[in-house]
Amino acid sequence: MGTLRLRAVTMGTLRLRAVTLGTLRLRAVTKGTLLLRAVTLGTLRLRAVTMGTLRLRAVTLGTLRLRAVTMGTLRLRAVTMGTLRLRAVTMGTLRLRAVTMGTLRLQAVTMGTLRLQAVTMGTLRLRAVTLGTLRLRAVTLGTLRLRAVTLSTLRLQAVTMGTLRLHAVTMGTLRLHAVTMGTLRLHAVTMGTLRLHAVTMGTLRLHAVTMGTLRLHAVTMGTLRLRAVTMGTLRLRAVTMGTLRLRAVTMGTLRLRAVTMGTLLLRAVTMGTLRLQAVTMGTLRLQAVTMGTLRLQAVALGTLRLQAVTLGTLRLQAVALGTLRLQAVTLGTLRLQAVALGTLRLQAVTLGTLRLQALTMGTLRLQAVTLGTFTLAGGDYGYITLAGGDSGYITLAGGDYGYITLAGGDSGYITLAGGDYGYITLAGGDSGYITLAGGDYGYIYACRR
Repeated sequence: MGTLRLRAVTMGTLRLRAVTLGTLRLRAVTKGTLLLRAVTLGTLRLRAVTMGTLRLRAVTLGTLRLRAVTMGTLRLRAVTMGTLRLRAVTMGTLRLRAVTMGTLRLQAVTMGTLRLQAVTMGTLRLRAVTLGTLRLRAVTLGTLRLRAVTLSTLRLQAVTMGTLRLHAVTMGTLRLHAVTMGTLRLHAVTMGTLRLHAVTMGTLRLHAVTMGTLRLHAVTMGTLRLRAVTMGTLRLRAVTMGTLRLRAVTMGTLRLRAVTMGTLLLRAVTMGTLRLQAVTMGTLRLQAVTMGTLRLQAVALGTLRLQAVTLGTLRLQAVALGTLRLQAVTLGTLRLQAVALGTLRLQAVTLGTLRLQALTMGTLRLQAVTLGTFTLAGGDYGYITLAGGDSGYITLAGGDYGYITLAGGDSGYITLAGGDYGYITLAGGDSGYITLAGGDYGYIYACRR
């Protein structure tokens, strides 16, 4: 229950075994060593440590305050219900093994290293990290807050029911191995990289990513929210029962390998690319795609909704028991290879191209096609409806047992090859040219012909 005050320690060694309900104050330590074994309900205050070493084994219900550490080393083994405060660390190293129900606060770390092994129900706060490295192995029920990270690296191995908050990351790297029932929040990432291996029942929120890269391996029952991605890349391998929300993607790339029972929501994609390999029982919603590309390989029991596609390309390989809805496609291209027992709905296609290779027991509905091209090859047992296809070119090859209805197809060219037992109905198809090749037993109905 005493007070120990030291003004200057130069090239010396200070050893303390136990400090109980006491205060240790140091002004300047130069090329020296401070060794502490146990601090209980005490306070340790340091103003300046230059090229020195501070070692602490156990701090219980105590407080450690440091103002400036230059080219020094701070080592801590166990901090229990204590507080560690640091103002400035320059070219130094801070090592922590176990922090339980404690708080670690750092204001500025320049060209330094912070290493943490285990944090349980604790809080780690960082304001500015420049050219430094932050390494964390296990965080349980804890909180990690970062304001500014510049040209530095943040590595996390396991975060369980914890929270990671980042304000600004510039030309830095954030690596996460496993996040379970945790939350990761990012405000701004500029020319940085965010890598995530596994996220289970967690949430990832991003405000702005500029010229950065976001990589995710596996997301299970989690949520990923993105507001603005500019000239960046987002890569996802597997998303299970999760949600991905994107507001604005400009000149960026979004790559998805497998989405199972998940939802992908996109508001605006400008000059970007969206690639999807497999979507099972999921939903993909897009509001506006401008000069972008959307590629899908396999969609099973899923729904794809698009509101406006301008100067863009949508490519689909296989859609089984799924639904594709499009409202407006302008100067764009939609390519479909195989649609089985699915539904494709289009409201307005202007100066665009829609290509279908095989449609099996599916439904294709078109309301208005203006100066566009619609091509269907191998549409067996399919139902095709076109309304208002002015000046459009429609070609069907191999449409056996197909029901085709055209309403208002003025000056339209319709060609059917091999359309056996096909039923074709035209309403208002003035000056229309209809050609059937091999269409035996075909029924053609023309209204106002």
